[in-house]
Amino acid sequence: MPDYLTKRSGVWQFVRRVPLDYAGLDPRGVIKHSTRVEIRKDRRGIKAGKIADAMNRELETYWRGLSEGKPQEAADRYAKARRRARTLGFDYADTAELAKSRNRTAPEAHQGLEDHPMKTVFVYVNTSNQVGDADLLKVFANVDAAEKWLEENDPEGVAFEYEVLE
Repeated sequence: MPDYLTKRSGVWQFVRRVPLDYAGLDPRGVIKHSTRVEIRKDRRGIKAGKIADAMNRELETYWRGLSEGKPQEAADRYAKARRRARTLGFDYADTAELAKSRNRTAPEAHQGLEDHPMKTVFVYVNTSNQVGDADLLKVFANVDAAEKWLEENDPEGVAFEYEVLE
């Protein structure tokens, strides 16, 4: 299992203690952020591990900023990193945010789709391709289609969920 991941309520969660070197600067003690990756859809934690690695890098950058005596700059960088993670498709939410949010899933049944317009799609970006290449992006209507394609074509790949704008 990747570093800093735990299982909680069927979802992978990033959990890390504040290192002793930074304990006086960050009073939280333990940092907990949901990856919003369901364990049943990522049993080995590969996708969640990539998210946890990104969270950990940004958290360490934040702590270094605090230790350099730049708390506001560090907080701004940390907030910017969280926004950037969301822009890249990582659902970077702490536990309190997750508790307030409602579960966003694609419609589970295909019947009556006209009554339930598609709210999200799943997007895969092939980073080895160039902009304009036909295979740069793959867009999937639901998580099952994305996982099936990834399993057959790029087992280490990740498709991120995006809201469909009307």
